[in-house]
Amino acid sequence: MREPDITIRQAILSDVQEMNELYQNTILTVNRKDYTAEEVEDWASCGDEITHWDELFQEQYYVVAKDKQGAIVAFASVNDLGYIHTLFVHKDFQHQGIATSLYKYIEEYAKGKGAEKLTSEVSITAKPFFEKQGFQMDEEQKRKANQLCLTNYKMSKQLYKPLSVMTREELWQLFPILLSDHQSSWKDDFEVERKNIQLNVDSIIKINHIGSTAIPGLLAKPTIDILVEVSENADNEKLIQQMESIGYMYEPQPQKPAPHMMFMKGYTPQGFKLPVYHIHVRYSDDWDEIHFRDYLITHPEAAKEYGELKLALKDKFEYNRHGYTDAKTEFIQKIMNLAKPEQK
Repeated sequence: MREPDITIRQAILSDVQEMNELYQNTILTVNRKDYTAEEVEDWASCGDEITHWDELFQEQYYVVAKDKQGAIVAFASVNDLGYIHTLFVHKDFQHQGIATSLYKYIEEYAKGKGAEKLTSEVSITAKPFFEKQGFQMDEEQKRKANQLCLTNYKMSKQLYKPLSVMTREELWQLFPILLSDHQSSWKDDFEVERKNIQLNVDSIIKINHIGSTAIPGLLAKPTIDILVEVSENADNEKLIQQMESIGYMYEPQPQKPAPHMMFMKGYTPQGFKLPVYHIHVRYSDDWDEIHFRDYLITHPEAAKEYGELKLALKDKFEYNRHGYTDAKTEFIQKIMNLAKPEQK
């Protein structure tokens, strides 16, 4: 089917009268094949009072499709979370690809807003169309129109594969090794998150900015690494809940020092969402990461050598995070051997 000859744009309030008439006429004609006369009349009567459109425009992003003569032949809406409230096509413009064009438009809008899936409450009439777009039926329900409760379906479509079910190789493709010149904003990012953690998490003893973003002038992955030291009698379950409440994903770290915890923020099914944070949780001690950071700050020639090594490894291990980390081990150990005597 060739693309329909329409123009799609965001709806404005002056479109409401025409949209409302289309809404009522479509229900009374197109939906009549799946609902009784009493049901479609009740449903269409929801449009008798048009003042509610102001509220709908605040809650949803509305778009209209216009034909060559400038008449509205369809409209649809979606919110930033991916909930599709409306998709109606004029009775005389059915089966011309207009609904598909409108659907694609609002799907792209929802993706741009970061929605991970689309949801809707779909009529019997619209259900085959949504299934064709990749939606699945989650639940049949009775939904009140005006006075009557009509049958419709809760449906959803996952826009992105959840991170939790991706393979390691898929994650590495989505989150490759990226290197950036040093940014002064990284210090500010750390300060913002330090205050956020201190405000929302109990049992904090000390918070340090570690890793390459803490070392001025050093080439770095744009990831803010933070070492959070907590009390040994901290409630780990409560700590996890508190970190998750401020947007972090919990990652158990059995190979790392107690309490074997790491938290991450900035990873989405669409890729990185900067700033990216790694929170390394430890009990209070004399940690190597602090010595490594301080040595490179006071020895710029060593920091320069480290930056050159990372740049060389990036080309080899762009899509292999474990390989990239392992390949830096020898250099890091060399620096630690130099740093520890300076701490005595």
